[in-house]
Amino acid sequence: MVPHEMPSGGDWALSRSGSVHLDGVEDAVVADCLFTRQGSIALFVSNYARDVEITRNEFYLLIILAGDSKLRSPEPWDRRFDQDHVARVRISYNIFSDWGFFELQSAGVFHSIVKDITIENNVLFNAPRSG
Repeated sequence: MVPHEMPSGGDWALSRSGSVHLDGVEDAVVADCLFTRQGSIALFVSNYARDVEITRNEFYLLIILAGDSKLRSPEPWDRRFDQDHVARVRISYNIFSDWGFFELQSAGVFHSIVKDITIENNVLFNAPRSG
């Protein structure tokens, strides 16, 4: 978790790392993969990412989608012009299980500073919190 940051003004913290880390991508596909016993984050979609398809995977950890909140920047974040966010992601036909035993208050898919995210037709089970 070092270095770590807050993805929003709340008390949640994250480290921009994952077994698969997508940053600065367009038209990316993550399909038909097995993510198991990775240690923390299976898939991290970070900052600028557009038109990402995440489909038919098995995740035994969580997915994080997070833009840059600019909380440490001296300039205020202006959503109208800043492109450092995740947009147009479809997460479908995946299986999520066994997350949240080490991460507090986690969900199968966490997202912050994102837009146009579709999460459909997934199965989420065996976790201490809701999907």
